[in-house]
Amino acid sequence: MSKPIGSEWSVMLISRLFLLNFLLLWQLGTGTTTFDDSIEEVVRNGSLPDYEVGFNKFFSSVFQTLCSKCSNLLTLTHPICSTEPYSEIKCSCQNQSVCSVTIMYKIAKQKLGWIITPHIFLFSVLKLLYLFNNQLSGGIPFRRWGIYSISTICMNLASNSLTGSIPPSLTKLHNLIYLFLSNNDLDGTIPQNLTGLQSLWILDLSNNQLTGPIPDSIRFCQNLIEIHLRLNFLSGTINENLGKLSLLTLLDLYSNKLSGIIPKELGKLSLLIYLNLDDNDLHGELPKELGNLTNLRQLAVGGNYLSGPIPDYIGKWVNLTTGPEKLQN
Repeated sequence: MSKPIGSEWSVMLISRLFLLNFLLLWQLGTGTTTFDDSIEEVVRNGSLPDYEVGFNKFFSSVFQTLCSKCSNLLTLTHPICSTEPYSEIKCSCQNQSVCSVTIMYKIAKQKLGWIITPHIFLFSVLKLLYLFNNQLSGGIPFRRWGIYSISTICMNLASNSLTGSIPPSLTKLHNLIYLFLSNNDLDGTIPQNLTGLQSLWILDLSNNQLTGPIPDSIRFCQNLIEIHLRLNFLSGTINENLGKLSLLTLLDLYSNKLSGIIPKELGKLSLLIYLNLDDNDLHGELPKELGNLTNLRQLAVGGNYLSGPIPDYIGKWVNLTTGPEKLQN
């Protein structure tokens, strides 16, 4: 049986007691330690040594005592991550009423057979969520995410076994900079309204089962630097609005079901370094406007139905490292 990440009695209590003004890389485990025996030491010394923490019996009075008596740094280390650097919870109690908490858990490659429950997303200021490269299953329960975690700047759930669709509520994370959901079993379409993700730098949804078109609203994500959508089942044409993302350096649409022509608007992406359109159903010629991509180092358009001559401008791209096989159709 899968173990839920977070539990109602621990996560909710932590979120309220510490007021959650913190930088968070979050992961809970199965520790059994309690703090009851350590309160007297905290009261005497004003500090607390490292403790293992997981599914403990947290009581309001315990944490109130800690915050009121702890003038130094309180460090709580999770047993699963105790040997890893930065795998700790740090609570800095400065004014006897408000704790500033930093939870930094390095959990990559732990292969934890868990599911994600909604309780983990009750933190009001969740900055960073790193749960990548585990065995997480089930859906992404973010229906209320936009209410509680509007300060999230990075979410990495890549390389798990997550299923279901991408919740539209993710688009309410207005401060989100990095979104990594690659290498899962997510299906459905990309949320159509991406207007709330105007801070996004990197979008990685590659290697899932996503279908449907690339949303028109992608044009509002003006800060995007990288778009990774490879190995899905996206259909329709390559959205010409991608040409409005002037900061884009990487566009990877490899192995989808995209059809139509390569839009000339891609020639406006003057900072583009990597363009992969391999293995789709594209036809027509390479547009002459691509000759404006003077920073391009890799161009891959093989496995399509393109026709016409290889443009002269390709020979003028001094930085291009793509071999001829990447241009074959």
